[in-house]
Amino acid sequence: MIPHLRQVLGGLCDAVGYSSTDPQDHWQRDRHALELPRVERAVLVLIDGMGAHQLAAHRGHLPYLRHHLDKYARTSLPSTTACAITTLGTGREPGRTGMVGYTARDPHSGERVQLISFPGAPLSPEAWQREPTIAERCEHEGTFCSVGPRKFSGSGLTRAAWRGVREVFAETLSERVEHTLREVRSGARLVYLYWAELDHVGHIHGPGSPHWTAELEAVDAALGELERRLPRSSALVVTSDHGMIPLTARLDVAHAPAADTFETAGEERFLHVYAQDAHALRAPLTDWLGQAGAVLTRDQAEAHLGAFAPHVRERVGDLVILARGTYGISDSRWMSPMQRALRGGHGSDSAAECEVPLVVRAL
Repeated sequence: MIPHLRQVLGGLCDAVGYSSTDPQDHWQRDRHALELPRVERAVLVLIDGMGAHQLAAHRGHLPYLRHHLDKYARTSLPSTTACAITTLGTGREPGRTGMVGYTARDPHSGERVQLISFPGAPLSPEAWQREPTIAERCEHEGTFCSVGPRKFSGSGLTRAAWRGVREVFAETLSERVEHTLREVRSGARLVYLYWAELDHVGHIHGPGSPHWTAELEAVDAALGELERRLPRSSALVVTSDHGMIPLTARLDVAHAPAADTFETAGEERFLHVYAQDAHALRAPLTDWLGQAGAVLTRDQAEAHLGAFAPHVRERVGDLVILARGTYGISDSRWMSPMQRALRGGHGSDSAAECEVPLVVRAL
């Protein structure tokens, strides 16, 4: 069985002996999916933008990871950070969390909401993402902490995905490794370490570029150091929120048929289309896209995002464009020139975007 990213944190909670206040949590099943025994403590490392397919293609650069690339997990759809990390932090799919893209439209105000930092959003992150997090549901008494940069403290995504986690601040990757080890030795039973730089480099320079490869090598070295220094009866789990593909061509929906009858949100590989007449628009939009994308109805999208909570349904586009190949589907009416110049992208349902590594080490 291939685990889903939503199972990972619950499985770790069971591995370290946390109990849940929610009878719907079946963490023992999740731990078995991870093939983890009970341990005294666990470290979960999430490297943003590190797909299983990209790792397999760069095994020669990975003296640590290349020995542990035999397993992978499936991430959420859309395969993008706000959705996937909230799925990890809650154990719930985007159809329930409402984290349905990099951006989504609030049906009440009509505003496009950016779901990483929620700048100027009409709803707070807690009102937008109503599902309790795993940290809120597990009885951890402060022994569950996250290690990340201070700038993420109180950020929108932190409040949506990690409510209830004790925050520990560290900036560089080596500092985060040191703080993680310090927390483990001080009695923390579950530590979450997050690193975003590989994703940033992949967007700007492209996955597989020399800059990206150098960053991947630094990540590999840090993970090897972390494992070597963890105490016995620890578990180390390494995964990611999504993979990435190079973007080599783009279409701009601002020039699509009947563009004045619809608005969009999301991102270039997963675009929500809010249309006055979705039924009439679907065929001409499909013809215009050709091989660059597939057009789903909202009901078809629900099969991929998970059953919609009532307040989430209208946040999803009347139509959804899944980009194909190495296309980006942009909208110059609101996407910045910088967004439309990125060399790496993610969000769609390709294996390169949705399959993430799952390194599970019981020490």
